[in-house]
Amino acid sequence: MMECENYDVVIVGAGLAGMTAAFRCVDAGRKVCICTDNHLCSGSSFYPKMDAIHCQAPDNDEDKNLFLEDINIAGEGINDSFMNQYYLDHITENIEYLASLGVPVHRLKEKKLACFAEHPHRLYTWSGWEYIRRILSEKLKSSPNVTIREHSFLAGIITEGRKARGIVVSDHLSPKCRLLWTSSVILATGGFGNLYQHNLNTADVSGSSQALALMTGASLVNLEFNQFIPGFLSPAYKTIFREGSFLYCRSLLDASGQDILRNSIPDEINYQNILRQRSQHGPFTASYGDRLIDLTLFRACKKKPSVGVRIIYDEAILQERRSYMQNYIHWLKDSEKTDITGDAIYIAPFFHAANGGIQVGHSCETEIEGLFACGECAGGIHGANRLGGNASGSCLVFGTLSANTAMKYVEKGSSAMHQTDKGRDEDVIEKTFQMAYPSLYKQQRSDNAGISLNPNVIVQKLQSIMWLYANVERNREGLMFALDAVCELEKQLPEAESAMSLSIPLLKTAQELTLAKAVLLAMVRRTESRGSHYRSDFPYKNPDMGHPMRICRQDVITPIP
Repeated sequence: MMECENYDVVIVGAGLAGMTAAFRCVDAGRKVCICTDNHLCSGSSFYPKMDAIHCQAPDNDEDKNLFLEDINIAGEGINDSFMNQYYLDHITENIEYLASLGVPVHRLKEKKLACFAEHPHRLYTWSGWEYIRRILSEKLKSSPNVTIREHSFLAGIITEGRKARGIVVSDHLSPKCRLLWTSSVILATGGFGNLYQHNLNTADVSGSSQALALMTGASLVNLEFNQFIPGFLSPAYKTIFREGSFLYCRSLLDASGQDILRNSIPDEINYQNILRQRSQHGPFTASYGDRLIDLTLFRACKKKPSVGVRIIYDEAILQERRSYMQNYIHWLKDSEKTDITGDAIYIAPFFHAANGGIQVGHSCETEIEGLFACGECAGGIHGANRLGGNASGSCLVFGTLSANTAMKYVEKGSSAMHQTDKGRDEDVIEKTFQMAYPSLYKQQRSDNAGISLNPNVIVQKLQSIMWLYANVERNREGLMFALDAVCELEKQLPEAESAMSLSIPLLKTAQELTLAKAVLLAMVRRTESRGSHYRSDFPYKNPDMGHPMRICRQDVITPIP
């Protein structure tokens, strides 16, 4: 069954960025549709196994300068300073807007030194996901001129020439396929954690926007820069690990009971100094000497990815006085039923967030006219390292900016109003899918298709490959093995008889394979170590590579490292 609808603006994704964009468009009186593969208030910004969201803002102009300096130092030449300055100029008003929607935003008494920052800044936090989800969902659902499409999978981006004309979504709960016609599409679907076996995301965070934007003609940028942080394997699988707890790490024990960290750092003073440095940032970075901790952890976990490494804490952690650590310890006990010193806790490196994504300009526009991106799926804003809290803040600031830009584009009169014609609409879907999924169409496949695998089996294999070879430690041999393996998995996708016959699991799997190739190519091509990208075969920074690197459609059609 097929349905067609017309809107001023269509927003894909209902995390913090998508919800912000939706509220801004509704405030302006626009006819809006917000679609999500999950439900409203989903994605990484509402991750259930996270105690709170943090966001920082400058106090004054002097603090703005220090903040921008911190961002530039951490970004190591990869970040967009114009967008970073825009963030600093607008973050406070956007935090106030979030509070005006009913979100319980609290300002901490003490300033906090964010991950990778050299100066402490004003810190805001919010938590209580069920309450926030209810407040925002009720508010949006009661708004005029908004249509909400939950459990709607982004299957395609409709274009005419180099202009966006709408999207194709498939309903998870019924056999419906909808064509949502519009002149302005905002992509806000988050990162791509579902490419990895161990990730701190929900399953809908799979990179659909990035894959489809790429295949539609937009570029992806900085895909090699991703945040990996330790996460819980057990108990409470996929629970966020707070970096401050590293201060109290007494031992890291592998499956045989060997203390792998003390064996790597036998000197007690060096051991404590490295733990102190590591406790100041959540994500892994190649920029600091404490990278040894994450590399040691990963090397041990590779031997038994489902078991991981046991972390044993000193009892002194229970006397921790910093409020954000106190809150974390209490949250673990109350919400996750985990005693930080009493329970056997096993950890491993988890994919947490993407620093790169769809290349956007200074108004959140992509290279496709009428197509905009914000939040974690947008790329080019952040650098090789991203300051703690800037991800959530960017969802607010650039969710607003993308909405404003999209609405201005609508005001130009670039209409995509459409009258339903079943035959013509099916042709639109067919052409859209042939552009987006060449691996599913016989005339575009370069292989002689053999035995097809179930999409779920392919995804499991993909996730294992990515976790093993595109994790905190990378090298050409492993990345090329992974790229070849992903290309082989792509050949095992079943062929399409027609667009209307393609299932959501198959389309999603094809998207993930496309994006995985792009990510691996970016990692292969950056032959240096910089920020969150570490190459054991190129362990040092290359001054000639201090710039963003893009991946385009042809790169994944014919992957050449």
